[in-house]
Amino acid sequence: MRLFLDVFMMATLSLCCLTACTPAEEEGPVDELATGDDQVVTDDTATDNEPVQDTAGTPDEMTDDTVDTTPITDTDAPSAFCGNSTVETGETCDGGTMSCEALGSQYGFGNAPCKVDCSGYDTTNCPLKGNGTPYGTVNIAFVSDFLFDYDTADTQGDSYFNEHPEGYMTTAAFTGTMGYGTGAQVILEGNAGDTHDVTPYRFSDGEIYVVQHSMNGNALTAPRMLLIVTDAITTGQQLTMCPDAAVLEVIELNSDGSIKCLHAVALNETLPQLTVDLAENLTQTDGGKLHLSGSNIVIYHPTDTPDGNISQAFIDQGAVICPIVP
Repeated sequence: MRLFLDVFMMATLSLCCLTACTPAEEEGPVDELATGDDQVVTDDTATDNEPVQDTAGTPDEMTDDTVDTTPITDTDAPSAFCGNSTVETGETCDGGTMSCEALGSQYGFGNAPCKVDCSGYDTTNCPLKGNGTPYGTVNIAFVSDFLFDYDTADTQGDSYFNEHPEGYMTTAAFTGTMGYGTGAQVILEGNAGDTHDVTPYRFSDGEIYVVQHSMNGNALTAPRMLLIVTDAITTGQQLTMCPDAAVLEVIELNSDGSIKCLHAVALNETLPQLTVDLAENLTQTDGGKLHLSGSNIVIYHPTDTPDGNISQAFIDQGAVICPIVP
């Protein structure tokens, strides 16, 4: 049984090498208030220009009207209005979000919203960075001498795969265990005697998905293993487990093959852990060759990674986080 991509597309996140969001440029003051220049002021009441009567009742030739022609200058700058999506004098932001990592090296992946008073960004939900507790390790030994084009596989189905048996593996390419070790750990390649389907798919945007399913008959016996690289990689290259280079996820499936929850992710921004043993003609629509290997690649539960608790970022994209395996 081959579980095709319509049930395994799962959003991935860029968890490192983030570019900080730049707040909107500060705008100049709004238009001057309506109490503008050249306003004429008199000391008269509504009876201006009437002659002034003396005690004898004889009209005086002079009136009490004196016209001040000096313009009035506004001295008060307009106050900022928080909530108009424009950063004005006295505001740090006005709506929007900022990357948590851009707000301080102590924060991990996430976004901080602008405070309601526009005085800055609210870091309440920004995860604090830590060492992360390793949740398991994965070994990779993947060999494919034909990469399958996703669109072709979608239209041709099994006949396309049957024509190119050199493209997929029937033994486990991903092995290892998952769990904190106080209870029964999950074996990532399933059980002895299980069959495996390890298939690479190439997408038109240049991404290459390597997917492993472990089965006993038609029943899944282990989580799906998903590795994502790009067609820009080259033979001999060492890749870090960072979405700018390589993504590794462990995904629990329902019995019908639909996604149930996310177990774990690999995250190491500095130490190369994945070796490109062979990369040939990866930019072709299909075909090409890709051989990858790696040992003891550390995976983390999303609630406890080197970038802190990053589970909310996945939840925001519609994912469910699997319970911790003790």
